[in-house]
Amino acid sequence: CRRSAMPSASSPPNRAPARAHRRTTPVSAAGRTASRCGCRLAFDAEDDHVGQYLPREPGRSARVDVIQRHWLPLTAVETASSPLIADALASRYATTPKVVLNAFARIEWKSLASVSSEVVRCCWISQTIGPGRGIEDAIAVLGGIGSSWTLDLRGHVDASYRAYLEELAVGSGGSLAFLPTIEPSRVTESTGGYRLGISSEVEIDDNKRRCLGNKIFHYLAAGTPVWLSDTPAHGELAPQLGLAGVLLSRERTTASAQLASWLQRTRDD
Repeated sequence: CRRSAMPSASSPPNRAPARAHRRTTPVSAAGRTASRCGCRLAFDAEDDHVGQYLPREPGRSARVDVIQRHWLPLTAVETASSPLIADALASRYATTPKVVLNAFARIEWKSLASVSSEVVRCCWISQTIGPGRGIEDAIAVLGGIGSSWTLDLRGHVDASYRAYLEELAVGSGGSLAFLPTIEPSRVTESTGGYRLGISSEVEIDDNKRRCLGNKIFHYLAAGTPVWLSDTPAHGELAPQLGLAGVLLSRERTTASAQLASWLQRTRDD
């Protein structure tokens, strides 16, 4: 799992922490704090923001690049949440990030009785259920597999968008259930016992091509196979998962055929 280095509760109150850690605070502010306190600077790249902002906000991407280009060579520790994000940072800034995946503690796995079921039960988790998250594509793909299916969606959802998704599901021969958000400590457990957990990417920028989302590791820790969309990062991960993952085209008809084939193979095995 990913952990930041923080001073212990027993540290003397006037002593500077051993490391100023950049994750949610701006890297320039963390860098200035490290310089002022005489402590080391660490950088944790959850995402590649230079690549994320480049297509729509090139000015913002350039500003992030300037800041990171100044501070990253000065860090004592640099981590990245995926191999391809680490590669991008290493190439861009001549640094050597360590890959620390967003992995979660494995829980006791639920029975996979649903494997032999005629109904394909899937789940998708996030803080927010909204457009541009791959849900519409998932519904369309499930509608083409030739089996009954259900999809549980966990997160906050707008009433009008919920109605829109329900209409799509009915037209695709399946059903949806909308589940409330829960405590972070319970998320992994909530994804157990499904046929598939969905981790799809739709709007592909350089960050999306390189990242490995938290969903993947929640599903795997719960013993639930992962539906991966065909991005470079997912493509590198999928062979390591064997039948615990299925890499699907972002073209819906092709993805339906690939998913139907995977479902048949895993039923047989």
